[in-house]
Amino acid sequence: MRFVTGTIKPDKGFFQPMEEALLADPEVRREAIHHLDRLADGSAVAMYEISGDPDRIMGIIQEHDQSIGHQITRGDGTVLQHTHFEPTPVVDRLLDVMEEYEFAIDMPMVFTEGGRLRVTLIANDDTISEVFASVPDDTHFEVERTGEYEAGSGRIFSLLTERQREVLRAAIECGYYQEPRQATHADVADAVGLTATTVGEHLRRIEATLMNEIVP
Repeated sequence: MRFVTGTIKPDKGFFQPMEEALLADPEVRREAIHHLDRLADGSAVAMYEISGDPDRIMGIIQEHDQSIGHQITRGDGTVLQHTHFEPTPVVDRLLDVMEEYEFAIDMPMVFTEGGRLRVTLIANDDTISEVFASVPDDTHFEVERTGEYEAGSGRIFSLLTERQREVLRAAIECGYYQEPRQATHADVADAVGLTATTVGEHLRRIEATLMNEIVP
């Protein structure tokens, strides 16, 4: 079994209309898609992670939401949007590919600084080739790396969102994980432009994600 990690981006720059409104606001950022699935009636469900001021994010969602229904979970500096929606043609075709071929996606799918969506596929070589050939013409996939799949390998850092990796790098550079500890949440927060409370929340999620992968 092999893995291929790459980034995907539609010509329009977004997969669903709601994302266009988020992209237009420099104060918020799409972080990751933690779940994506198509239902029996052809509609789809997904869970987005969005960072920024929760009130600002909520305002954008309320103004531009075209979903069938959604549920919002607010955090300090992040929002999780559980959404039920009618997929665009691009998303519909990608869901077709997910159902047609036997492969797994190593969740979450993480948005990069350039607005692309980083995805890791797990499958055999033949299936990976077939998936590449089936990607819609108006959607572009760029391979970043590939190799033999090993659960819990160094690829676990791809499970972190871009913002979480930024916070983790800052924490390491500030000496937060040195013994004795040389930095506080406030020190890390100053380095990344977040509040200490938000940094603490990010670090708890980072540690939980990495420990769940490292410890069987």
